[in-house]
Amino acid sequence: LEEYEAFNFFVTAWHLHKDWLGNKTIEKPIHSIAKISTAHPHMKEIRHAMRDIANGSKHFALDEAPKIAIGPREISSLYSYFFGPQYAIDTESFHFLMYELVGIVMKYFDWIFDDKSPNTVPASILEKLEKAKELRLSRDKHRKEAC
Repeated sequence: LEEYEAFNFFVTAWHLHKDWLGNKTIEKPIHSIAKISTAHPHMKEIRHAMRDIANGSKHFALDEAPKIAIGPREISSLYSYFFGPQYAIDTESFHFLMYELVGIVMKYFDWIFDDKSPNTVPASILEKLEKAKELRLSRDKHRKEAC
């Protein structure tokens, strides 16, 4: 995922979430707001990542303290091994590569916009979050041991 593609994706995703879903006058899927408000607490970290990447890259500043950290490009997955290093993103609980976060955000929107899907976060998203959480814990442990 290249810088321009990532910038475009996150700006679009954040404004779709904030402006379209947040606007009470626009017709939208009936259950989308209920899903957002009752979603697993970790989904809030995903929304913070969307917001911080979109606003930081668009305005070069944030209006509140960042909830994520963007690290240098790394190769830490098969995708990044074959397609090139990806920027690292750390939230309070997770470690992602940029393309992994894009995939989770896409699944999040698929779920939010599908009125036929249940109001609970799909297991496929929670599984990806669990892997990202395990990676974050492993990286934190490795850093402590290295010191």
